[in-house]
Amino acid sequence: MQDKLLLMGVDSATRDAIAYAKQKGVYTILTDCRPLDSCPERRMADEQWTIDVVDLDALEAKCRSEQVTGVFAGNHELCLDMTKALCERLGLPFYATDEGWACTRDKLRFKQHCIDCGIAVPRRYELTPPFSREALDAVEYPVIVKPTDACAQRGLSLCHNEQELLEAYERALQFSASHTVLVEEWIDGTEISFDYLFLDGKPVRIALHHSVSIEVNQRRNFTLFLEPSVHCEPFDRQVGDKMEALFRSMNWTKGLVFIQAICRDGIYYFLEMGGRLDGSGTWAVEKETMGESRLEYMVDLALGHPIRPTCDPVFNHYGKYSAFYLFWARPGRIVRIEGEDAVRAMPGVNMILKRFHEGDEICETDNMLQMAYYLAVVADSREQLVQKICDINRTLNLYDTAGNNLLLPFTEFEKLDEVYG
Repeated sequence: MQDKLLLMGVDSATRDAIAYAKQKGVYTILTDCRPLDSCPERRMADEQWTIDVVDLDALEAKCRSEQVTGVFAGNHELCLDMTKALCERLGLPFYATDEGWACTRDKLRFKQHCIDCGIAVPRRYELTPPFSREALDAVEYPVIVKPTDACAQRGLSLCHNEQELLEAYERALQFSASHTVLVEEWIDGTEISFDYLFLDGKPVRIALHHSVSIEVNQRRNFTLFLEPSVHCEPFDRQVGDKMEALFRSMNWTKGLVFIQAICRDGIYYFLEMGGRLDGSGTWAVEKETMGESRLEYMVDLALGHPIRPTCDPVFNHYGKYSAFYLFWARPGRIVRIEGEDAVRAMPGVNMILKRFHEGDEICETDNMLQMAYYLAVVADSREQLVQKICDINRTLNLYDTAGNNLLLPFTEFEKLDEVYG
């Protein structure tokens, strides 16, 4: 019988997931409550449903009648929650256990596992309303205030005094479904993220990305995730042997995980974990350099097929330089877009996500919704990587009513010295 894969909603992984599944002869179905012509991904699928991803009763009945054999979501948090719940109802495979999934949604829960396994985390301040004078006086500034269960920097604030903390706490509560807020020390250091793939139940570190930021709305935001990094060997030496115990404590043995951390004075402080495909399109780089990718592995898992890489999945072994370029924009109304087709045609460049269109208003935010593009860039050398980023900066433009380019290009290439050594 032919496999049938249901894709829950649309995110930055949907297009490539459909293409891979169809290449394998899988019948693809996409469900989304928006109009059928709302995005090109819907037209790629063999069949389209208009059932909302949160309508689990309707989806369960439809999946049973249509004999769906797998359910997939890439990186949209709500769609992933619904995918896990629907798979449990249907008896279909989902890669994360209850405890593991809970740790991706609760930063405090994840950090407690880290502490139990001897992994450093930022100092936490126990602050819950009504705040005691003693608790407030114990805070050493600056601190980070954020919801324990939000993502994409929603509700996150850097605070330098008590008044800022009190205001940030109230704001963070608005973004927390559990009404729980985390207040912890701000660690000034190098931000990295690292990815693990589970092969035969064992975690294998497949990538480590060095983060570089620019200023957007008077705050620093990630703009480049670069690999390789000088942190690969020090990270493995310091915490590599603790990772298996950490994942075992969460009963995590399938799929993939990414973790964000900060290195200060040679110590790696773990911040939070995600159990999904990232939003920046790492799979596009892997596909170009290795011929297969983590996205393909996750589609296979959704269909109940074991992960069987035909090559070494560790990206660092392939002698390439990569950048995941998060291209931010200033607030303003877009009247003209220039250069998208030319950028898409550039060798080694993959446009993973385009967020805005002509006529759209870009609003000032303090989360990641002011990011205009995700671009994956692959090069044979550091110099070639810099040149490709410069070519993108020169070619891609979003013009406002006054003829100004709204995009905020990365140009601080001297920062790459600390990435590559």
